[in-house]
Amino acid sequence: MAGQDAHMTAPRIAPEVMTFYTSKVTEADRLSSSANGTLELLRTQELLRRHLPQPPGACA
Repeated sequence: MAGQDAHMTAPRIAPEVMTFYTSKVTEADRLSSSANGTLELLRTQELLRRHLPQPPGACA
């Protein structure tokens, strides 16, 4: 977007949240073990296909 700083900072994530998602949950299992996870995976893929450039496009 015009006028925005090109170098955005990462949001702060609570340590207990980071620990949960990096050591207690396997993302592949989470996305394939329930109907909600499968729906989330499919929706995310749909949004990425819609908004990312077609191959051999590049993302900067």
